[in-house]
Amino acid sequence: MAFGDRGRYKSLATAIYQLLPDFNPTIEAFPNAGTVAGFPKEAVVFHPTSNTSQLVWIEAGTWKWKLVVENHDGSSTVTDDPGDGPRSGDLPARWALGGTRRYFKGWLADDQPAEDERAKEYRASLSRVHVEDMLLRVERLLLT
Repeated sequence: MAFGDRGRYKSLATAIYQLLPDFNPTIEAFPNAGTVAGFPKEAVVFHPTSNTSQLVWIEAGTWKWKLVVENHDGSSTVTDDPGDGPRSGDLPARWALGGTRRYFKGWLADDQPAEDERAKEYRASLSRVHVEDMLLRVERLLLT
């Protein structure tokens, strides 16, 4: 980790907490990260949903992020790397929340066939309502 990165992580975690306290951002260290290519040794971690963690870190002078989704069987799915973000001197809260927005939109698209079936029976999914609510909150933040 470069000099000053820890302060940038603290600033990002504070910004995310002030914008969306439900995401519960923390700074976490991953001591075994060297065994997994492309995985950070330390990152800001926040939780868009109860089974999803978004990691945001600085690597080679630019911000990066990944989403890790814990599946029901205990395995995890890691999203593809979206590419380089802003330079490390910039605070990437909006950029990181853009990735969260993309995740929520994908989640809703994947759930749409089930939602169509639920609508026929006048049922609702609390998970879907939560994701729709969080998506609206994130989009409002991105538009301000």
